[in-house]
Amino acid sequence: MKYLALVMLSSILFTGCAYKSSMQVPLKYTKEAEKADLNHKLQAEQHGRSCKIKLTKIEDKRFNKQSLGIIGRTTILSDNLDAWVRQGVIEESKNQYSLILPQVKTKGSIDLSMELQIRKAYIHSINASKTANIVLKAKLRSKDIDDTSKYYRGGYTSINWDSSEDESHEALNKALFEAIHKLNKDILSLCKKT
Repeated sequence: MKYLALVMLSSILFTGCAYKSSMQVPLKYTKEAEKADLNHKLQAEQHGRSCKIKLTKIEDKRFNKQSLGIIGRTTILSDNLDAWVRQGVIEESKNQYSLILPQVKTKGSIDLSMELQIRKAYIHSINASKTANIVLKAKLRSKDIDDTSKYYRGGYTSINWDSSEDESHEALNKALFEAIHKLNKDILSLCKKT
């Protein structure tokens, strides 16, 4: 009887420890602009809105374009990261500068052209925490400024509560916001020079 009770109790306890070997996370960027500092917003109002930026292309240059890493014992998968990054750039450019997308024909002159590469995008867990990292490489060009290439890293670390899709999605979005926020500061600075 004790053995049967022990078997039943252990089966109940271990049911909660089940895991998926992989999980597809459909990435959708959610606006994080409320966290941007006030000084950045004031610069945008004074200088950036009149600045026209042509986004020429976004490329995913990662070796493995499907996997985003492992949380707990679950492999995080997602595809089409270039669309997710494009969505983030569009959202974070609003009220800062005029962004012209690759498929839109340019009328008149542009102040800067921008090419983005996704160099790294990953999430992993260590003990009870999770860390998401995004690295973008931006090439900015204009007639007045020499070509500039620079890397922009965004990172986010927090407690790993349950290795869920929502947790992974939120961490990756916050890391992407940080990378784009750094990129936008440089764009606004370059807009002043054009």
